[in-house]
Amino acid sequence: MTLKRAVRDSTTYPDLAGKRRLRYYVIASLWIFAVLCVIGLYGVYRFWQRENPPAVVEAPITLPPDFTPMNKLGPTDTPVPTGTFTPTSVPPTLSPGTPLPTATEIPTETPIPCPTDPEQWDLVDMREGITDNFKKIVQTCVYDGLARTVAWALAIEEGYSRAEAADVLGFDDLPMVWGTRVIKGMSNTKGPMETEVHYTPYHLDFTTWALNPNLKPSITYTLRGCYRTRTIVGATVETWSEYPVICELTQDYDNAIWAVSKLGEHMFTAGAQTTSAAKVTRYFTMFGYVGNGNWAWLGILDKPVVSSDQLAGIDLHQDRQMYADIHQVSVWDAEWLETTYALTVQPLPEGWQAATDSANMQAILDAMNKSP
Repeated sequence: MTLKRAVRDSTTYPDLAGKRRLRYYVIASLWIFAVLCVIGLYGVYRFWQRENPPAVVEAPITLPPDFTPMNKLGPTDTPVPTGTFTPTSVPPTLSPGTPLPTATEIPTETPIPCPTDPEQWDLVDMREGITDNFKKIVQTCVYDGLARTVAWALAIEEGYSRAEAADVLGFDDLPMVWGTRVIKGMSNTKGPMETEVHYTPYHLDFTTWALNPNLKPSITYTLRGCYRTRTIVGATVETWSEYPVICELTQDYDNAIWAVSKLGEHMFTAGAQTTSAAKVTRYFTMFGYVGNGNWAWLGILDKPVVSSDQLAGIDLHQDRQMYADIHQVSVWDAEWLETTYALTVQPLPEGWQAATDSANMQAILDAMNKSP
């Protein structure tokens, strides 16, 4: 084998057609060589630029014939600039009484009003990965109207009459439903279904106090969830309530050992002066949307009623706060009522502890049964 043939065979190979082609490592070597050449030429060019910077052409300065350097001036000479002086215009002075120009006002952003049409509300799952009937409303401003009705429900258990609480909170009428014992609704897993409810008496002048041993209000409301009152099956939409959206709340009585009722001259107190341990009874209550941002109290569910023993393993404070945080609302209790609406518990009537005559309670019931 000659040297020429050896070089040829090491750098090329015959293809199926008998043509010789460069081997891949040869092609790669050629590309590397080309890149190195480009880099080398660029380096030479940059070196030449540094060694041969562009020339700076300075324009000649021509001095006037009568120019005298400063160090040649005599003691009486004053340098006077030559040429023509052009005065600069000065804004005219405002005369007395002339109003100052006003700056252009920056337009403020108009706040978006809270939607009052429930079709514009977005009801979504309360927690990721948990899907049931109870939802949260994305437009949290909607809850403001619900909170106002809850404030009324709290106030009437702190010694305010139904009419007084409605007036203070700006209601034209009592924000409650009266005379309906059956409400159609849902639980978090079942429904729609009919459920029996009871509610506070409607009488405008009726006053009650629900108090703990320290004579502090004992009721706390917590929002659990909301739902639309319609069912969609295929292309069929069935609406089964006059309230387009219903929200369910827990109504906890924290160690409520005193229940004082008063109507006119009749007063009755139920309860005991001592208790061995703090007890909590939990009810569930429903509020329905009635339009224009307003909600009505629909009643307290007869079932279920959760006893203190059933709640023994639950941290109630954590439980209430968790649901309040999910909906971005407050835990609605006496402290919130005072902070938000400046409503404090009303003083108990004189002689309330001795008002244990059941005849007075019957007289109160008789009067309330006559109310509309």
